Amino acid sequence: MLFDIDLNTWPVVRDLYRIERKTVWQHADHHHILVVICAGSCLFTIDNTDYPVSAGDLFLIPQGQHYIRRPLADLPCTFCYIHFTTAGPLVACTLDTARRQLLALKTKAGQERVQDSYQPNSYLSHLYLGNKTSLGELSGQVQALVDKALQEFQKNDLESQLIISLCASHILALASRVTLKSIVADSQAYADDPVPVPLKKALLFIRQNYSRKITLAELSQAANVSRQHLIRLFRGSLQTTPIDYVNRLKIAHAKELMRMTPLSVKEVAYELGFVSPHYFSRLFHKIEGMYPTDYLHRLQQFPTR
Repeated sequence: MLFDIDLNTWPVVRDLYRIERKTVWQHADHHHILVVICAGSCLFTIDNTDYPVSAGDLFLIPQGQHYIRRPLADLPCTFCYIHFTTAGPLVACTLDTARRQLLALKTKAGQERVQDSYQPNSYLSHLYLGNKTSLGELSGQVQALVDKALQEFQKNDLESQLIISLCASHILALASRVTLKSIVADSQAYADDPVPVPLKKALLFIRQNYSRKITLAELSQAANVSRQHLIRLFRGSLQTTPIDYVNRLKIAHAKELMRMTPLSVKEVAYELGFVSPHYFSRLFHKIEGMYPTDYLHRLQQFPTR
């Protein structure tokens, strides 16, 4: 079982401390708890399931979950306890559910990247952790983040809470990375990139050069494919042609320039590599259904929009 964690808003760290213990302890806390094992080893028990942990492991205890912590071989264990809250609950889910959600997110992210509409924040709502995570090579990074959070916790100023929340978010993200690798290791569908490499090269070239005139010959050369193959790639992935994609990107940026700068229509046209402001005006009308002068007039009427 895994827990789906929503990080669209920063977690709030309510308490933070490092302790060494070799005694039995049981509790059910009203906050979520993230336990980073710093040295030694011990045993956590949740719902009659034992989880032996040692240095380099991380243990997650959801809010309200009763747990027991026991020493192993009567030896001490050093750990950092991070008590935190999130905007939403930790949602339990199965491995299959997490795998399906990840595949859907990967496909959606790939489509948004090629369509220039990628919104990273929409993917922060799905970090996955089990109760126990073995950090492996990421253990050093997590320990450094724990040390940084503990230092800031002592300062107790306005900036400290933000830095501590960032450290906690970073730890959760690193632990989720470990979890995701194990979830998708046997999923070829996740490993396969839905965006062909030549198309990525063409899109990168467009974004780096759309402020000037771009020809199909330049694009095919940048993508290292023929013009015909490039057109097929654009039609297959974006349902449009390369030149239409370039034009729509130019017009989208033109609207941004008119919203954010005092440039005139003619100046915007020249800024985006149009030789003829008249052609720019006709293209703007074709894509937006209005002329750029009308768009500017509307912005002046409703400046807060």
